[in-house]
Amino acid sequence: MVTRNSPSTTNATGWQRLPGAVQEFHVPDGASRCIKVLLTAETACGPTAAADFCYVRALIDGNPMDPNGAGFQVMDSEDPSASAHAYEWVKRVGEGPHTVEIQWRVLNAGTSSYADDWTFDTEIYQ
Repeated sequence: MVTRNSPSTTNATGWQRLPGAVQEFHVPDGASRCIKVLLTAETACGPTAAADFCYVRALIDGNPMDPNGAGFQVMDSEDPSASAHAYEWVKRVGEGPHTVEIQWRVLNAGTSSYADDWTFDTEIYQ
């Protein structure tokens, strides 16, 4: 589990790792595991002159986890007031080392996506 109590912002339209949001684990030889990732965060998005969205996704070994929103999973929409949000993803993986990370981006570079007081938890099931 990773948790952060300091705010981060981005106005990147390309995917960026949420600072500090990475976890590594190992699945034993000959085994597979179901991985569940939960992100809870205080977030805000904007404001700009146009409606906008702030997106989030979870990757495992560089591949999107499910539900895979094809790059358009909205964590927050145009609203500068911070509030609590959460997202959960799952994926089955095989043996070996694995890396899970949370990434975020905005639609419009004039928009800022804000995240604070977040927890990123990875659970491993048989």
